[in-house]
Amino acid sequence: MLHSFGATRNVWLIGRYAIKTPRVCSWSVFLNGLLANLNERLFGTMHSPLAADVLYADPVGLLLIMERADTILHERSKSVQYFFDRCMDEGLPIDRKPENIGVFGSQWKLIDFGN
Repeated sequence: MLHSFGATRNVWLIGRYAIKTPRVCSWSVFLNGLLANLNERLFGTMHSPLAADVLYADPVGLLLIMERADTILHERSKSVQYFFDRCMDEGLPIDRKPENIGVFGSQWKLIDFGN
């Protein structure tokens, strides 16, 4: 099991799952973590081929479960830029950081699109 902290959420990587919960370090961070989970729940219903599948999300934003992905190991600037442009064309909210791209087999997908 791996545990990491984002700006507004905790992420636990357990087996083939990524489990996201809001951080509880302050009220505003907690609320933003809830909102990030709710946004990923909403955009997960779009079933975009460019976004990781949301397997479960509770209705208030306390828990979100996605399929775990490998991350890209190094930035391929033109490829990454092209991928982010495609995500924007699909209307997905993005934070243009390579670590927000997950690799599922040979396919790239957004793994953090809650903001």
